[in-house]
Amino acid sequence: MNSNYLFEVIVGTYEEYVLGYQLVLKENGDLELVQSFATHSHRASVRSLATKGKLLVSGSVDEMINIYDMEQRKEIGAIMENSGTITCLCFTPDGSHLVVASEDGSIKFFRVGSWQIEKDFTTAHKGTAVNSISIHPTGKMALSVGKDHTLRTWNLVKGRPAYATNLASRCKNLEMVVWSPGGNYYAVPMDSKLELFCIETAGVVFTLNFESKVTCLSFNQNLEEKKENEIFVGEASGKFSCYCLKSGKEIWHIVGSNRIKSLCTSKGYLVLGTSTGEILIYKLNNSKIEHESVTSIDTGCRITCLTIYETRPIAIKNEQTKDNNPDQIRKKKKSMFQIKNAPKDSKNCHKGLNYLDVKCTVRKQKWRVECSKQ
Repeated sequence: MNSNYLFEVIVGTYEEYVLGYQLVLKENGDLELVQSFATHSHRASVRSLATKGKLLVSGSVDEMINIYDMEQRKEIGAIMENSGTITCLCFTPDGSHLVVASEDGSIKFFRVGSWQIEKDFTTAHKGTAVNSISIHPTGKMALSVGKDHTLRTWNLVKGRPAYATNLASRCKNLEMVVWSPGGNYYAVPMDSKLELFCIETAGVVFTLNFESKVTCLSFNQNLEEKKENEIFVGEASGKFSCYCLKSGKEIWHIVGSNRIKSLCTSKGYLVLGTSTGEILIYKLNNSKIEHESVTSIDTGCRITCLTIYETRPIAIKNEQTKDNNPDQIRKKKKSMFQIKNAPKDSKNCHKGLNYLDVKCTVRKQKWRVECSKQ
């Protein structure tokens, strides 16, 4: 593990992979994205990612949710309780529950650890797909949007729906809702515009209009200053911009050439994932941004979602331990780096894509991963 590790960027892809890249500070002061892992645990495109503590979860069109231990770099389980595409994953602020939204119309709450369902709203949006859900920082309420064109509020203390707002007259395609880190604001993109709401005034603070569809957004998460004064917005045209929450005025913008699929902020950096597979890192500095990315990398896959893992992973121990007790070996959990169908004689079959040539081919409508030594 590099001693100058800053954080890890994790992306989901159309090619069914979940990929990890560590942002590290080199000795010469330059930043670099270094691939840390790759796992092919899904059989369809990955649609959502979420992290909390040492856990990473990924949801896919294959209706499965995979669970990973990021400290030990191991896949520790899978949830198969949905009958539709997983559209959104998020943890409650205290990390006690995983919240899952799906195209099957349900919102499910799983207890972290046992992974048992503790609450299931089977027809959360009148049976239509639930596109997004966001938990308030207090953990007492949540907001969701769905294909029934409604914004719904959920009382998580009593475990029941509170009320619904019909937005059909303003937008026919509600795909996202996001709470601010402090819980004072929430934003709802509506095709090529975005409405920002304030809970103190119980109304719209301002409406932003864009030239293309809003594809992603993130609030400023500067925990040191404890301020919520900015919102970052990514567009289908490749443009991404920053706006003041109080005035609604644009602070800066950068025009790119590829669709912005996802963006996050962490430790003073803005992280972008594009539809062509690029991860771009920009340095933020007091409401300003350097117009050239400080580092970037081409993943070689089409990015669908992105999240940040900030905890420093525990160094992975060598598999060849002094204790070669067969019972102890059988108890070891599946390595996150293991590639299924790898040749048995390959010494590197547990060490990830950095050591293997991987070729994906279709066999009877299923993906098979063929690995060969370099």
